[in-house]
Amino acid sequence: GTGIQAQQIWLEVTERGFMDITAARETLAQARQYGHAVSIDDFGTGYSSLSHLQDLPLDALKIDKSFIDTICTDSATSSVTPHIIAMAKSLKLKIVAEGIETQMQADYLLEREVDYGQGWLFEKALPAAAFIAFYRGNVAQCINRGTAKT
Repeated sequence: GTGIQAQQIWLEVTERGFMDITAARETLAQARQYGHAVSIDDFGTGYSSLSHLQDLPLDALKIDKSFIDTICTDSATSSVTPHIIAMAKSLKLKIVAEGIETQMQADYLLEREVDYGQGWLFEKALPAAAFIAFYRGNVAQCINRGTAKT
């Protein structure tokens, strides 16, 4: 009754959900049969078997904020982010960067053709009514610029 289509709903699973790889593969396959996109959330912060990652029916990989925070810093883990991006691309997964807070981070991710970004740079968390108004305003802007996607 909402008019929301199954493909508009992304299901997010953390790496801990892959401890039982057989059960995870079956559950993810069923979700995709229903038409949902499936992403691995907070990638790099939990249990991760790269050999299993290529065999799972995934659509997207979400890079954890802890890696985004190290972009353009001298942190020991700052070199991890480009490797995660390259790996996701080689697996033909969409990429979502979580926790973008600065324009420098956004520019870095745009240069590397990351598909989506989330974070306070774009907007703080909003109550439902304010989010709906924000969404409608941004869709209208995209339509006026001819950049809206359906």
